[in-house]
Amino acid sequence: MKRTFFKTVVRTVRGNVARLFSVAFIILLGIAFVSGLGTLSPTILNSFSEELRASSVSDAIAVSGSGFSEEELAALADVSFVSAAEEVVMLETGGEENARIYVLGEEERTVNVLTLEEGSAPAEGEIALDRACAGGYAVGDEIELSVGGFTLTLRVSGLYASPLLFSQEGEPGGDGQPLAYVAYLPASSLGAAASLLPVTQVYLQFSGAEAYGYFSEEYKDFAAAQVSELAGQFPAFTFLTSEENASCMMLESYCDKVSVITLIFPVFFIAVAALAVLTTMTRLVEEERGVIGCYRTLGVRRGTVAGKYLLIAGACAVLACGLGMAVGLTLLPAVIYPAFGAIAYLPAMSAFVQPLAGLISVAAMLAAVLAVTWYVVRRSLSCTPAELMRPRAPKPGKKIFLEHIPVLWKRLAFRYKSSLRNVFRYKGHLIMTVVSVAGSAALVFAGFALRNIADGSKQFGGKAIAETLIPISVLIIVFALLLCVFVVYNLTNMDISERVREIATLRVLGYRGREAAGYIYREVLIMAVMGLCLGIPLGVGLVQFVVTYLEFGALSDVAWYSYLLAVALVLAFIGTVDLLLLPKILRVNMTESLKSVE
Repeated sequence: MKRTFFKTVVRTVRGNVARLFSVAFIILLGIAFVSGLGTLSPTILNSFSEELRASSVSDAIAVSGSGFSEEELAALADVSFVSAAEEVVMLETGGEENARIYVLGEEERTVNVLTLEEGSAPAEGEIALDRACAGGYAVGDEIELSVGGFTLTLRVSGLYASPLLFSQEGEPGGDGQPLAYVAYLPASSLGAAASLLPVTQVYLQFSGAEAYGYFSEEYKDFAAAQVSELAGQFPAFTFLTSEENASCMMLESYCDKVSVITLIFPVFFIAVAALAVLTTMTRLVEEERGVIGCYRTLGVRRGTVAGKYLLIAGACAVLACGLGMAVGLTLLPAVIYPAFGAIAYLPAMSAFVQPLAGLISVAAMLAAVLAVTWYVVRRSLSCTPAELMRPRAPKPGKKIFLEHIPVLWKRLAFRYKSSLRNVFRYKGHLIMTVVSVAGSAALVFAGFALRNIADGSKQFGGKAIAETLIPISVLIIVFALLLCVFVVYNLTNMDISERVREIATLRVLGYRGREAAGYIYREVLIMAVMGLCLGIPLGVGLVQFVVTYLEFGALSDVAWYSYLLAVALVLAFIGTVDLLLLPKILRVNMTESLKSVE
């Protein structure tokens, strides 16, 4: 008996391969999108964290406007939890071309290590610039620099990369105004005047800081606690941490904006995927009412019968979730990560992945799939075996709203009246199709809208975030269209399978193959238009929420053609699905389909 039961499970899977594959792909898309975007911000921050740690980044910077005395420097170095204290001579020139100058001693830095990116280290009579704030100067150019009351003409020897400065947006000076450039000047270029310049900063490293990620909340709390203790011992000094670093603040701000998108858009993907599973399992169980009746007649326990469908649905979901996680965690960050080069000088992408968003979505998806399947099977198992062995009576036709408006209803041809009645007759199919198309259309429109907002913002100083949003917007459009295709394919495929007798009847009545197909596709088109009428306003609301929360762009930046493109693409992809399913309608066997069920 067990062997026979197992064979029926295999037979059910074989008979529904296309349907199960479609559902699996819908789940895969949702999980891939959620897990991929969910790990993007953590991957970016972890990549920078690894790079900063490799450059021996400071945990805090002690600042003194008048300069540190030898005793104060010694006292800072002797603090028990300070593992390194490196003296720094830094000054800002002021004036129209305000520049920040770091005076380099003979010894190389051990904290906030500089990396030569281009050219050579500066010798006497030369100067090096920071790549992130070079003021338009290139290697070989000459700079006139006013320091200590006299002017120097210096040649730019090279460009350095500093762990404290990696933003593409430049660096603010002490007065809050953007710096013209950041430079590194050897002490030998200043001669005897170099010894007169005071130490204005001390780079500090704390014992145990390396155990934390540089952008983690645990690290920030740790650094804040150490700085608080230092401030109590040295109240005359100012202590700066990553919280005051302009590059770090910029990076975290943009990552927060991306995280908003990763929280909002995945909801649509998961919701549509869950609805697709609901419809598929409902149809599958309904089609196997007779099989379930046989099981019950033969004494198979309810739990065993339910287990069959829970196993099929669960295995399909687990496989799709696993592949979706693999695709999302590896492919999506690799595709989008380079776009962040518009806002910062990117280090190599970290191998670290943050699967939390993906795992949460997987748990939610699996729970939804199993709960929906159990609900559908439980409803069938509540019937007696005799009821299950008989096919369910077709739904009776009912008058629709338009029939109460004779002026309109009488003018419609019979085929349109029939299509409209069928649309509202199968309410579950109507809701599923409308909601799915609406969700897909909203996402497609939002993708185009984000692209328009990004392009428009390039003209108003928003080039950095615009460049990062463009690949995300493209990704949203592609995933939304794929979701639309597979959802509509799944629903239409099941609709055709359920209505083969109806299609065969139309053929017997003289309808040609394409006319019979039009009978089905007309209903799909009506429901698609209803979904678009709901989806575009939904997309507008979604975009309005996103731009308001991000404080970036405006709904008015969205081009008029984005509305048309969203509608046209969704309809085009639905039309493609119809063409793919046309052979199935044309192959309907009229004789077999019209045989009465005894």
